[in-house]
Amino acid sequence: RCGAPVELIRSRPRCEDHPMSRTDADGTMHLLVVEDNPTDRSWLVMMLDGADVCPHTLAYAETLATAEVMLHDDAFDCVLLDLRLPDGDGVLSVPDLIERYPGAAVLIVTGAASHAVAIEAMRHGARGCVSKDDRLEELVGAIRTVHAGGTALSSSLVPGMLSSFGGPGASRERLTDRELEVLELLAEGHSTAAIAARLVISKNTVRNHVRNTLVKLGAHSQREAVAIALREEIVSPPR
Repeated sequence: RCGAPVELIRSRPRCEDHPMSRTDADGTMHLLVVEDNPTDRSWLVMMLDGADVCPHTLAYAETLATAEVMLHDDAFDCVLLDLRLPDGDGVLSVPDLIERYPGAAVLIVTGAASHAVAIEAMRHGARGCVSKDDRLEELVGAIRTVHAGGTALSSSLVPGMLSSFGGPGASRERLTDRELEVLELLAEGHSTAAIAARLVISKNTVRNHVRNTLVKLGAHSQREAVAIALREEIVSPPR
């Protein structure tokens, strides 16, 4: 039951214009759902079956241990990870997952979504956090966003996260020196790879700084983060 990925959608049109860099040559994206609750797992499968997520395969695991075996045996593009699992905490498992399987974007999908959970998840390296109560369109959008390298949050989480960081006015004080450096380079139009080379750090480290910055600024994307930073004069306009 937790073996090779099972194809759920076979006739979706290719999404050639969408920035999904790790799909197969035919445009197929591989999703792994890590969820032990049969009802919630069936809900996710039903939601994604027939949804416009481009061509995709879908597999599931009921435990972290099973998920690690599957990630070792197959290349997955996105892992939809529950918060509470029989053999561990989903959030605490994220650093190990992304270190061992850097090609897989981790998205926390939980019924206990809160701004505290989202902040903790992203600090541990998850690309986002969404609620199981979100609409289908928001879930699909989150999958697309994290697969494309962005950060995704349930819209209901953003206000609480902003208040937890003291609001947009306190953004500059909340950013670390390194996060400011990365943000300035993003504003200048540099790519993740270029920023990594410039600062002599790994691309994964750059992505972690970007994710933390998005949380602190209450932004949904790098473009929005740059726009907020320029508006609040956190960074200077590019020359």
